[in-house]
Amino acid sequence: FQRVNYRLATILLAGSIPGTLVGAFLLRALKARIPAGELDGFLNHILAITMIATALLLPFLQARKGAALVADRAPRYSAWRMSAIGLAVGVLVSITSIGSGSVTMLLLLLLVALPTAELVGTDIFYGLLTVSSAAALHLWMGHVDGQLWLRLLLGSLPGVLLGSRLAGRISEKGYGWIYSALYVSIATRLVLM
Repeated sequence: FQRVNYRLATILLAGSIPGTLVGAFLLRALKARIPAGELDGFLNHILAITMIATALLLPFLQARKGAALVADRAPRYSAWRMSAIGLAVGVLVSITSIGSGSVTMLLLLLLVALPTAELVGTDIFYGLLTVSSAAALHLWMGHVDGQLWLRLLLGSLPGVLLGSRLAGRISEKGYGWIYSALYVSIATRLVLM
């Protein structure tokens, strides 16, 4: 909790909570109009494009942020812009289950000059609440596989504990390369599905 910027997380949540509602109902409307196979293919391509764009932009954004911090030219963020980002991410999370981590982190690196470890902590906290909101809507709509959810939860808990321990020990540049490698591997898997 020491690495969470609560003010920034609250501003993002002001947009993302309504965004999850919009996204869940948009997905429901798409499911009623598009055959399941076509919709799955479309969503996989959206996910892959998002991941590849994130992977390609991340090292550049990290270098830009580092230069701004060194020159003491920290970019200021507006509450309206952060709320708009939250809204877009909320919609994206509800439709694709992605965005609270990758897209938000990319935008935070671009727009907010805080240490990466603090951005990661803020993004995880914000993402937890955004994903919980979207999950509640999808549970209500009957879109949740309980067994798969339990397996994912059991696997992610040790990962979160390990990651939080490593967060303070990885360099700013190291974060960029780790994220990029992760996103490229996920995007490749989505394209090959």
